[in-house]
Amino acid sequence: MAVTVKHAAMGTKIRSMQGKMLAKSDYDRLLKMSTVSAAAHFLKEFESLDLVLSGINDKEAHRGDLEKRLGTQMILEFKKLYNFADSGTKKFLSIYFMQFELGLLKRIARAVNAGEQQKHAENSDEFLKKHLHFDLNEAYNSQSIKDLIGYISTVKCFSVLSSMLKAKDKCDVFTFEMTLDVYFYNLVAKSIKHISDKTEKEIFLKYFGTKVDLLNLEWIYRCKVNFETDNETIFSYIIPIYYKIGKKDVASLVNARKDEFLSLAKKTRYGKIFNGGELEFEIQVFLKDFYRKLKANYPYSATAILCYLQLRRIEAGNIISVIEGIRYSLTEEETRKFLVI
Repeated sequence: MAVTVKHAAMGTKIRSMQGKMLAKSDYDRLLKMSTVSAAAHFLKEFESLDLVLSGINDKEAHRGDLEKRLGTQMILEFKKLYNFADSGTKKFLSIYFMQFELGLLKRIARAVNAGEQQKHAENSDEFLKKHLHFDLNEAYNSQSIKDLIGYISTVKCFSVLSSMLKAKDKCDVFTFEMTLDVYFYNLVAKSIKHISDKTEKEIFLKYFGTKVDLLNLEWIYRCKVNFETDNETIFSYIIPIYYKIGKKDVASLVNARKDEFLSLAKKTRYGKIFNGGELEFEIQVFLKDFYRKLKANYPYSATAILCYLQLRRIEAGNIISVIEGIRYSLTEEETRKFLVI
C-alpha cells in the first residue's frame, strides 16, 4: 500500500506521457511513407518528437544522426520525470541515469574506435552538464580506447570501473562495453540490498533480474555459437545476479558443449527467445512484453518509471528502423520485420 501511495502522482504522469507514444496504427501509417521528409513530418505531430526531429532531411537521416536526435528525446523525457519526482524517487532514478551515462560511454567508444569523434560528438544541455559525472567533450577528444580509459580514470565515481578496464589484457570496444555492463549490474546488485520496502524490492529485482538473465543468456550464446570462447572468459563476464536462472544452471550452460547449449537454453523460462530468429531482436520482443506487463501490474511502483523509459527506448529504435528502411528503399513488409511492436 505504501508503494502505491508514494508513487501515485508519478504513475498518473507516466500514464499521460505514455498516451503520447506511437500506437500500432501510427506505425502502419509510418510504414507507408516513401520519403524521410514525409516520415519526419508525420512524427512531428507527436509532441515529444517535434523538437528533436525539427529540420531533419534525407541527407542527415543516417543512423548516427537519428541516434543523437532520439537520444536527446530520451534526455527530455527523463528530465520531465526527474523534475517531477520527489527526493526519494530521484535517488531511484539515478540508477537509470547511471545506465544512460554508461550507454553514452559505449557510444563514445564506438566513435573513437571508428575515428569519427567529431561526427558523433553531441552538445550537452544544462541538465546533462549538471548531472553527468564526466565531460562529454573531454571523452570525445580521446584518440583511442586506451585514451578514453585514461580519461575515465580521472573521474572519481568511476574509479572501480577504470580499475576493471585497466585489468584487462586488451581492451577493444567489445571488452569495454562488456566491462561497463558488469560494472553497472554490480552496482544494481548492491542497490537492491538497500531497498527497505519489501514490495518495491521484489518488483525492482524482477525488473533487473529478468534483464540480467537475458544478458547472461545472450552472452553465453554468442560466445558458444559465434566465437567459441573459452569457458574461463565466459565466466569472467557473467553478471552475478541470478534470478530465474540459478547459479548452477548458469554454470551448466557455460560448461555445455556448443551442440548441447541450445537444448538447455530452451528449457529455461526464456526458451522462446531461441526460436530460430535473430537473438537480439527476440530478446527485445520479450522485454517489450515484459515491460508492458510489469508496468500494468505495478503502475504506481518506482519500477514503472523504468519500464516506461525502456518502452520509449524501444520506440526510438523502431523509428530509426523505419527511417532507415525508407532510406534504403525497403518494402513495407521488409521494414516491419525489424520493428518491436
